[in-house]
Amino acid sequence: MTYERHEILIKTISVLFAQSMPPQKILIVDNSYSNNTKEAIEKLADKRIDYFKVGKNIGPAGASKIGLEKLTEEGFEWISWGDDDDPPHFKNVFEDLLLLASATENVGVIGAVGHAFDKNKGLVVRTKDKELYGDGYLEVDIIAGNVSMIVNAEVVKKSVLPNPGFFLNVEEYDFCLRVKQEGFKVIVSRPVFKMYRELKGRFGLASRAASVLPKKSVLWRRYYSTRNFIYLLRHNEKSLSGAVNVTFRAFVKSVVGFKKGWSYGSLNAKMELKGILHGWNGKMGLTVLPNAKY
Repeated sequence: MTYERHEILIKTISVLFAQSMPPQKILIVDNSYSNNTKEAIEKLADKRIDYFKVGKNIGPAGASKIGLEKLTEEGFEWISWGDDDDPPHFKNVFEDLLLLASATENVGVIGAVGHAFDKNKGLVVRTKDKELYGDGYLEVDIIAGNVSMIVNAEVVKKSVLPNPGFFLNVEEYDFCLRVKQEGFKVIVSRPVFKMYRELKGRFGLASRAASVLPKKSVLWRRYYSTRNFIYLLRHNEKSLSGAVNVTFRAFVKSVVGFKKGWSYGSLNAKMELKGILHGWNGKMGLTVLPNAKY
């Protein structure tokens, strides 16, 4: 999935084909308005690459739905769901994940990194370091974006697909939770997960890092995170307590942001409060926001 980042995309394609088990095909689902990506793909002249221009920006959630549907229709059994800037961090990731998934019964989704999800608190529960030692797999609730999530086409055939309404953020969580509701396993490879955590320098941490106030230029993303988490908890997980807890934390964040000044704080509060409002009234899809780069 890509949006106006053709130079980054070309680098990612190169990394994907350098995998020890490279993809048989790469489908580019392009949300871009310009033709830059289309022209860059045509210059590659690689028959293993297919291109689909959406015609408008429907977000990663909408693009992932198109990609999964098209590749399942073409008969592919395992489909990697990835963004234009998120190639695997090691050359053997696809091979390790696919071999493990193929040898494990009833796998719906496999990825490099995953965690549990507490629907009553509306919180991601970090996988403990000690759970990553040894071989084999670990069952989880959710796999986030950018960690080589691979989907079994049988899931798509059961009509479990990304919800385009999320537009951006949390769509992978929603998808994985619905995959589990359908009776499939969501798993991660212990060895691959351990390599990723070591690479990021996050081995030995007692818990997930505390939330850090983001740059002002990306505050608009907080709207989608807050809105989509509330929607997920209310409509997918049917957890009123989880939605209330996310709402409370978002309200606290809207106040804490003023520590960085009025300009930052007012914009941050606007994003969080609008996310709360739209999460509860069910307004989904693309929303025009200040400073957002669509």
